[in-house]
Amino acid sequence: MTCAKQVMIPYKIAPEDYARFTEALDRLASSLPAVKGIAGAERQANAYEALVQSGDALRSQLDQAAELLIATVDRIGSEVNKALTLTSPDLSAVPALLEGIASGYGQVDVPELPTPTDPTVAGQLAGISTDSSALSSASSGKQAPAVCNNPEECAQIVQGTIRRFSASLPFEQLKACGVSEAIVAPIAIKPNNLIEIEAADGNVERRIIEGGSGRFVVSLLTEKTNAPVVRQPTPLGAQIEVVVTKDTPAETYHALVTDVASNRKDYFEIRVTKPPQSD
Repeated sequence: MTCAKQVMIPYKIAPEDYARFTEALDRLASSLPAVKGIAGAERQANAYEALVQSGDALRSQLDQAAELLIATVDRIGSEVNKALTLTSPDLSAVPALLEGIASGYGQVDVPELPTPTDPTVAGQLAGISTDSSALSSASSGKQAPAVCNNPEECAQIVQGTIRRFSASLPFEQLKACGVSEAIVAPIAIKPNNLIEIEAADGNVERRIIEGGSGRFVVSLLTEKTNAPVVRQPTPLGAQIEVVVTKDTPAETYHALVTDVASNRKDYFEIRVTKPPQSD
């Protein structure tokens, strides 16, 4: 039972932090149409939309955490009761129950927030007021102070909450409870989840996958003619290579790493740029 509580630690969030997160998430979602209407803000719109999807996934996990703990504790109790009636007690199923909770760790992607280079776009984004008409204080009936006043402020709150959730995993305690390391160790792409590469023949960028079981499958999610080639020099290995040519279109591509042992996933972006034109 103690182990079950340890496994649930990452899902614990203070009521005021949960309220701040959910309000920022709802405000960010309400601002998406306005962001999409700004010429030159496509990258921001895509990032905000991906962040809303991730935020919704995290909110669902947090909302279901209490029911998940109760169900797991009940099943652990059943396994203990069953073991008490056996000549040779067997509690080998208990770590698997804990892994059922831990397998949700790190499954929420944390999209990066691009910084607008065009000051006009930045000014227009900052000028968008997030919709607060439906977000009022239930206790007093008065308008509650906004936790964020524009999409970027709201996005920072949502992103920060997801990152804190991903960083609060009790690794050592879970290992002591018999949860396998393949489940406990999250997948991480080092040095970061963004690969920037210039379109030119033979250009290669490399990354290393850490965590997980050590056996991975990497795949490109963006289908396009002359798209980058994503490969692993060693089959199922932890090294990623991204290869482009001069004909690779300059845009952002999306790719995925899957742990073949636990089916845990991590997403990363490949940003292809064109070399500057000579005069």
